[in-house]
Amino acid sequence: MLKSLVQLTRLPLALLTTASAATGWVLAREGFGAGIAVPVAGVFLLACGATALNQVQERAADALMERTRRRPIPSGDISPIAGGGIAALFLSAGLAVLAIWGGGTLPAALGAFSIVWYNGLYTPLKRYTAFASVPGGLVGAVPPAIGWVTGGGTPLDAPLLILMAFFFFWQVPHFWVLSMMYEHEYRTAGYPVLADRFPPAVLYRLLLLWGAAAIGTCILMPMYGLMRNAGLYFSLSTAGLVFLAALALFARPPFDGTRLRRAFGAVNLFAVAVMALLLIEIGVSPA
Repeated sequence: MLKSLVQLTRLPLALLTTASAATGWVLAREGFGAGIAVPVAGVFLLACGATALNQVQERAADALMERTRRRPIPSGDISPIAGGGIAALFLSAGLAVLAIWGGGTLPAALGAFSIVWYNGLYTPLKRYTAFASVPGGLVGAVPPAIGWVTGGGTPLDAPLLILMAFFFFWQVPHFWVLSMMYEHEYRTAGYPVLADRFPPAVLYRLLLLWGAAAIGTCILMPMYGLMRNAGLYFSLSTAGLVFLAALALFARPPFDGTRLRRAFGAVNLFAVAVMALLLIEIGVSPA
């Protein structure tokens, strides 16, 4: 049962989302403290619940794809009703944590917005357009905002806006490379795919453009007060260049599953590197 629960909540993705919320909190406070437990717990529960609900919503399509047919619901390990109950439990708990201990109504409101956007808009939109990941990219921008406002910041603070921009631009290559890896399975399950809209060379250029946009937000971070240490800023810029080079190398046409998996790993490692460098910045730079 524990293995099925981990699969239902897609624990690695939930942890990555939670890390972005923790990063937002630390940056808003310009330091570490016990209060970080609120956005960490709240966002983790919401991420687990939203993913579980997503699997309830997409159970029929999941059963048609090799990558997902062994998930708990299509495999029969967990019934759709039980999956929906687990999702509701996680979502309710996450919203309760943010509403009670988040320091106001805004964190819970942002959490509710993320659920509506991910499960109410992005998930059904995937059935109609291959471009659902563009509005869906906003989902990645909300967790750091939750961390930021629970840390005492406001939604219009310039550092938060550039941080949200980074996660928005980063999220699109994350989605696109994944869809390119499993293009044939998505098509079999009835999902529109990018390859049916663009020739490989155009898709490749668009992917690099989104990656460059994510790097651009990193380059601008000192102007928004997120980077003051020259050495760390150099490391951040280097990480961006390495990421773009990996994307250019591994996601180039003709598309190959092995190379695309490496590109997907590079996309995820880039987000981890950016968060790590921002957190290190807080530890080494004076407030």
